[in-house]
Amino acid sequence: MQPDYREILYDVADGIATITLNRPEKLNAWTMRLGAEVRHAAFRADRDAAVRASSADRSRLPATISTSSWPPRSLRSSAASTATRSASPSQ
Repeated sequence: MQPDYREILYDVADGIATITLNRPEKLNAWTMRLGAEVRHAAFRADRDAAVRASSADRSRLPATISTSSWPPRSLRSSAASTATRSASPSQ
């Protein structure tokens, strides 16, 4: 029985398993379901004796996350005040 993948495509040809993200309308933005499907497909390929290698369609990878927005401002200001308190001499 084939799993019901909704957010990826899974194919095996010539001993190579290919996992393709398939949410083009959302630019392949990562979701919990997408992550679960990728994990399941990777385990599936690992257990399949016919699969000798796996690949990803790099043209469909999701957009990267900008690290300039991490950590959130609320955490940055909290961390800065903690660092300031730690650096000031004890009274």
